[in-house]
Parts: sequence; C-alpha cells; structure tokens
Amino acid sequence: MSEHPGYKILNRSRLRGRRQSRWLILVELILGLVLGFSIFDRVLMPLAVRHGADASVPDLRHHRVDEAQRAIEASRLRLGRIIEVPDAASLKGEIIAQEPTGGARVRRGRLVNMVVSEGPPVRLVPDLAGKTPRSASIELSQLDLRTGASLTVPSPSVSEGEIIGTRPARGESPGSSGTVDLLISGGAPQEVYLMPDLIGLDAEEAASRLRSAGIDVESGAGSAVRRQEPAPGAPIGSGDVARID
Repeated sequence: MSEHPGYKILNRSRLRGRRQSRWLILVELILGLVLGFSIFDRVLMPLAVRHGADASVPDLRHHRVDEAQRAIEASRLRLGRIIEVPDAASLKGEIIAQEPTGGARVRRGRLVNMVVSEGPPVRLVPDLAGKTPRSASIELSQLDLRTGASLTVPSPSVSEGEIIGTRPARGESPGSSGTVDLLISGGAPQEVYLMPDLIGLDAEEAASRLRSAGIDVESGAGSAVRRQEPAPGAPIGSGDVARID
C-alpha cells in the first residue's frame, strides 16, 4: 500500500508541533523555578532570617533588677546600664523606666538599659538658727518639709523671736513625717526679785534702787515714800513696773 504524499507532510507537522509544545513547557518550568527562587531569596529568606535574629524586649517596669535580668537573658538580650535616681512614687530598687521600651523588636544581644528608683529623696534639715519662724517655714516648704511644734524658751544670747535650734537638728533627716520642730528664743530670762520695803525711804533713793534691778518706776512721791506697789515681799521681775507715792 503506497503512502499518500500529503499524509507524510501532515505527520511531520504534528511532530514539529509536539516538539514546540514540549519546549514551551520546559521554558515555563524553568521560568517558574527562577521566579520561585527569586521570591524565596528576596522576600521569604530575609523574613525568616530576620525573625530568627530578632527579639522582643520584655516590659521591666515595676520589677526588681534581679527579676529583670532573668527576663532579659531569657529573651536573648543583655543587661546594659543601670541608673539610680530618687523617686518618691516608687519603692527603692524598683525599675521605673527602660530603653528600649517593652514590646520593641530589636536584634538579639541588644543592651537593655534601666532606670532604678533610689526611693524617696533624702530631705535634710537646713540651718535655721537665727531666723524667724516665718522665714523658716518658707525655707522648709521649699524642701518639701513643714513646721511642727514650736517651743519658746528664754535665751540670753539669742534675740527674742529668733530660732535657737530645731528637732531634728541641722543636717539630719526628719524621716517620712517631714516635720521639723522649732525652739524659739523668748529673749533674755527675767530676773525675779522680792519687792523691798520702801516706806519712809527717800523717794529718789527708792527709785534708784528699783531701777538698778531693771525695774521701771512710776513715782508720785514727795520727799519720802508713803505707799508702794507691789507690796513689800511680793515678787517683781526686771522689766516690770513698780509705783511709789
């Protein structure tokens, strides 16, 4: 049986088409692999590497340093600087701030710095000797302290109305109360005498004796004293007033 000339031509075309289809499929596979490797290398691989090399910073506020150090090490981070500052609102040794902040994503091995409370600031009593209670009250309020009890006592060396000393003393801490008591001078102590019997004495001489003891004299007497106040034997102090007639 002889082959028709057109039959052979048809078979060759089909063969050529099949070969071209196979080449197209192969090219598409190669392009797909190249594109897949490119996406993995440029997108997925950096994400995977970045995720494995990053760490989340724990929130260390209100914890103590030893607790914070364990949390830092567990997160594959390192303990950095510790700065201590006074803070009236926090307990001593409590962490009040950190850097980086809690929840931040950082590279593993990053240093975490902390600010730790020293507790309330230490307030010391200033030198108030020689000042008035009013000026002392203003100075104490500026140090977040306040005036407590006041006691007035005689003092031969400190002027009346000035502060002799304080409790607690200068340079000491009043503690959590923040209260400072004041000792105030009442001036020189009064000398107390017993009123002498001046009846019959010369009025000038009697007045002179009283004034030499620091007693003020009101005199209406003539040449001799006939009446006196206070009466003989009554107590009278320097600065008091005696009257003779």
